[in-house]
Amino acid sequence: MGYIGPSPNPGQNREVDDISSGFNGSEVNFTLQVTSQNVSPGSANAIIVSLGGVVQNPETDYTVAASTLTFTTAPASGLSFFGLVLGQSIDTEGTADGSITLDKFINGTSSNNGKFLRANNGAIPSFETVTGTTINNNANNRIITGSASANTLEGESAITFDGTKILEIQSSAGGFFQGTDTDGGTALLEMGNGNVAIQADTGNAISDSKIQFLVDNSEKMTLTHTGLLGIGRTDPSAAVHIRTSNDVSYNISTAVNNPGLIISSNGTSGTDKCIGLNFSGPNSNGEGFITMVGTSSSEMEMRFALRSGGSRSDRVIFQPNGRVRMPEVYSTAGSSMRDVQIESDGTLCGLSSITAAKTNIADVTDISWLYNLKPKTFNFRKKTSDIVTGANTYLSEAETEKAYGLLAEDVETVNKDFCFYDKDSEGNDVLAGVYYKTMVVPLLKAVQDLKTENTALTARVAALEAA
Repeated sequence: MGYIGPSPNPGQNREVDDISSGFNGSEVNFTLQVTSQNVSPGSANAIIVSLGGVVQNPETDYTVAASTLTFTTAPASGLSFFGLVLGQSIDTEGTADGSITLDKFINGTSSNNGKFLRANNGAIPSFETVTGTTINNNANNRIITGSASANTLEGESAITFDGTKILEIQSSAGGFFQGTDTDGGTALLEMGNGNVAIQADTGNAISDSKIQFLVDNSEKMTLTHTGLLGIGRTDPSAAVHIRTSNDVSYNISTAVNNPGLIISSNGTSGTDKCIGLNFSGPNSNGEGFITMVGTSSSEMEMRFALRSGGSRSDRVIFQPNGRVRMPEVYSTAGSSMRDVQIESDGTLCGLSSITAAKTNIADVTDISWLYNLKPKTFNFRKKTSDIVTGANTYLSEAETEKAYGLLAEDVETVNKDFCFYDKDSEGNDVLAGVYYKTMVVPLLKAVQDLKTENTALTARVAALEAA
C-alpha cells in the first residue's frame, strides 16, 4: 500500500530544538522543531521529554498533536529542556491527523494550469479541462445547470443572479418556483406581467390544502382552500378570522382595549375628514356604515348610518363630548311610546312604576311648600358646547320661543328633593336643574286636597241655603 505522511527516518533518533526559552509558568503549547523545521513525532510515545533533568510521562505529563507539544502543567521559567524524537517505522495503515501539508502535493506542470483533477473510471486520476465556453467570468452571473451534452456545464440564460441578493427569472411566460411533494401536491410561485401568484395544490391532488405564513417556525396567518383567512388562528371559521393572544385589562384612558383590528388613516386632518367601515348585505338597500368624521382639526365623532329606500343618512351620532344625537328620531311617531330616562351613569332606560321596583313607600301628606314655588316665563339663552368637555357657554342672545317653568335656584330653597345635581372636579354637588315630571305627584295631591275641601264647602253651602 502506498504511504502518505511525513518523511520517515527509520532507526534515526533526532534531538529536538531547545524550547526552554519560552518557559514562563503559564504557556503550555510549544512547537517541536529539528534544526528549525517542524517535526511530527506521531504520538506522545514517540518522543522522550525531560524537564529539569526529570523524564516526563507520555500522555500524562504531555501530549503531542502533529508538531505541537502540550504540557499538562506549564513549565516554570528557568527549567531546562531535552527532547528526543525516536526513530519511526512506516505506518501504511493510516495518516496522522494534520500531517499532510499543501507542499506535499506535486505541483504538476504549467500545462495543468486551470485544470481539474478528475476521477477516471478506475484508472489513474488525471488533470482535465472542462470543454465548452459556458463557464467564464463574463457569463452575466448566470445560474449554472447541467446540459444534455456529456461532461459539460451550461449557463441558464433565463436565470441570473445580479450579485445584490436578487435572483431573476426571465421568460415570456413569466417566472416560476415550483415544488412537488411525494403525495402529488404541487405548490407554485408565479411571476409575470407585473403580477405575483401563490398557488397551493395546483392540481387539486390533496383535499383541504392551504397557504401558511410562518414566523419563528410558528404559523401566524393561514388561507384555507375555501378562501377563509385566519390571522393568529390556524382554523378560521369566517371570511376573515382574527385572534389575538394578548391578555390585557381594559383601560380606555391609556387606549388599552386589546384591539383585534386597527384601521387608521394617514390623510390630512380637518372637519369632515373621515375613515370608516362599509357593510353591503344581500338586500337591495342592505348598506351600513360606521364612520369616524372630523368635527375639527383634532376631534372626531362616530356615526352609524343606514340606507333606506335608496337614500343614506346618519341614524346615531356619538360626539366627542359624550352627547348622542339621533337625527331621524323626530321624523317618525309610533304607538306605545315611552319616555326615555338617563341614569346617573349615562345609561338610557325606561322608568318603571310597578310596586316591585320600589321601596320605602309612603303617602304624600305635606304639600304646603308647593305654594311657595314661583312659576316664571322666560326665553332660553342660546349656547355653545365645548366639543371635548361638553361644557355649555351661554350667550346673551335669546331663543325666540317663550318658555314656562321654574328657576332651579328657587326650587332648591323650597324643596331640594325636586332638584338634580352634577358633580364638579372635586366631587361637590353643582345645581343643574329641576325634575319637572316629579312635580306631577305633589300637584296631584294638591288637587285631591282641593277636591276634598270643595266637597265639604259645597255641603255646607247647601245646608245653609236649606235652613
